[in-house]
Amino acid sequence: MIVQIYGIVTEKDAVSCVKAGVDHIGLVLFDSIKKDHIDIETAKKIVLAIDGRAKITAIFDLKPISEDELIEAATEIGCDIIHLAGSVVTNKEFFAKVKKRLPNVGIMQAVGVVDQSSVDYAINLSDYSDMLLLDTVKKGSEGQGIGAAGTVHDWNISRKIVEAVSVPVILAGGLGPDNVADAIRKVRPYGVDSLTKTNIEIDGKFVSKDIHKVKEFCRIAHQNL
Repeated sequence: MIVQIYGIVTEKDAVSCVKAGVDHIGLVLFDSIKKDHIDIETAKKIVLAIDGRAKITAIFDLKPISEDELIEAATEIGCDIIHLAGSVVTNKEFFAKVKKRLPNVGIMQAVGVVDQSSVDYAINLSDYSDMLLLDTVKKGSEGQGIGAAGTVHDWNISRKIVEAVSVPVILAGGLGPDNVADAIRKVRPYGVDSLTKTNIEIDGKFVSKDIHKVKEFCRIAHQNL
């Protein structure tokens, strides 16, 4: 069971997460308004600190960004997986472009889980993705509202997607030490992802990762293979 943790903003937290058992270190770039987002230079330092002990997953397109800009940023950082969750959605041409320029970098497409239509959408995107990430859609969101909601979605639909596609699936959306075992049993994903429920927050604002919760999340997830 792969564990992916998002919201890493310092080298110290990144190294601590790896020691805790995290397989994918998740970085969020370009949106300087939020404290859990970082710039390219910080991302490069984190990649160096990890030194290949975990894979680096990065979201680049939380603001409008072109495909070429995204690929250039991924190249500069040296990430292992490009996580698409906003203005850029994978397709045949983009997939081919990435594989030509970055043959060793995977594409992970986010899919907002809403209803049966999400299954069909996931099947179509799986043809041009190395893996899918199933996440919750924020209420009232349109277009770029996938992820960081802090709530779970209908795991029955997620299970249908896992069974319908041939690529690995990572389950996200409100997962923490309290519910990850149940999520794994019901969905049977390739991996699980946590952001909000492994954070330390004060007055609802991000401070850092809660390494104790990260360690517990990893322990439970790795036990429920």
